[in-house]
Amino acid sequence: MRPRERGDGAGDSDRATARELYQRIFAADQVLDDPYPLLRRLSDAGPVLQVEDGVWAATSWSACRAVLRDPAFGIDAEAACRLRGGTGWRAHPALRLLSRTLLVLNPPEHSRARQAVATWFTPDRIAAMGASIGRVADGLLDALPADRPADLIAGFADRLPLGVVQPVLGVEEWPFGDFRQQTMEFNLLLERAPTRAHLDRADAAAEAIGECLRILIDRRRRDPGGPEDLISHLLRASAAGEIEEQEITPLVFQIFNASYQTTASLLGSMLQVLLGGGVEPHRLARDGQAAAAVVNEVLRTDPPVQSTGRHALRTTRLGDHRIPAGDFVVAVLAAGNRDPERFDAPDEFRLDRPPGQSLSFGWGVHYCLGAGLAVLEAQIAAERLAARFPGMRAAGEPRRWPTANMRSFQSFDVLLGTRGDGPDRQPGARV
Repeated sequence: MRPRERGDGAGDSDRATARELYQRIFAADQVLDDPYPLLRRLSDAGPVLQVEDGVWAATSWSACRAVLRDPAFGIDAEAACRLRGGTGWRAHPALRLLSRTLLVLNPPEHSRARQAVATWFTPDRIAAMGASIGRVADGLLDALPADRPADLIAGFADRLPLGVVQPVLGVEEWPFGDFRQQTMEFNLLLERAPTRAHLDRADAAAEAIGECLRILIDRRRRDPGGPEDLISHLLRASAAGEIEEQEITPLVFQIFNASYQTTASLLGSMLQVLLGGGVEPHRLARDGQAAAAVVNEVLRTDPPVQSTGRHALRTTRLGDHRIPAGDFVVAVLAAGNRDPERFDAPDEFRLDRPPGQSLSFGWGVHYCLGAGLAVLEAQIAAERLAARFPGMRAAGEPRRWPTANMRSFQSFDVLLGTRGDGPDRQPGARV
């Protein structure tokens, strides 16, 4: 692994400042097909950088991990919401919803609410979902057109996570008009430079989503489901005093959002890799270890969420820098995942890397509860796509959503080619 070299990759005469690079990378309403050259320049400027007054960027793997797991860093929900909506932020439905999610809670409140969900998301339960995920994937692939380009985002990457999470929440049909659009508009709040227009769109989305979630929760309150129904599980936890009644809606929303949007984004990035020709389809279709390695590298090289932030809860040190209490530190996960001190040839897509080293699902108390489910879905999707359509190829340029922090495709047209026979083993059997 080569050492980090300050200033590597930038000319002396036109070197951009860390502030300028940060603003270019995370500018609002932009589409960067490849942000990684800019992220490399930001990383080469230093592992910890002040990018605005009171705002820092952690770019190395070790600095990012420290921000995510050191108890000196946490989330100040009031400050996070005030940044987006001013002192009157409570008038905004989106910010009220955001302020009650696990994303912005600290222990002990976070620990209590997370435990209520974690008792459902057990490894055994997730592993047992492999067969049902395979059936959903097969049904979606069967429905794709063979005689014209197929949009694998609308027809597969978006719909697979929805098809998986519906039975988890005991939902037969979504009562949403356009859940895909609504979740994307709510997630504009997670951009590094959200605008007032973003907030207005997120508010409208939060009202629509909140109303639908109340319908779903009330339905389960009147007609409880069994142990496999997560909404019923949370209602029982509330009745037992493990969580508060008002915590159920934001918990269900976060499960919806994470299970759908982040996984759909991961599937889109994986599709781009599969179409790039660097992975042999027949091996991928039959070797669970190869599929797992592909998912691992997609997460490392192109994480669905490029960065996450924490506040300094007290004055502390990060690397060589003193971080005053109240300052905000952005862990640039996409940069840390390509740190040359942590990864050999960090910009290369390699299937021989050990798993579990990327920062894409977080670290510490906020590690993603649904990580195991997302990985299993992506692995099965990779196997199924490679087995069914080994000769698929892109049909034109894909389109991305105009977001910087959330990496997600809006459409991706593909010519599927001759259909294969499908995998000859149970999905996920060799994870």
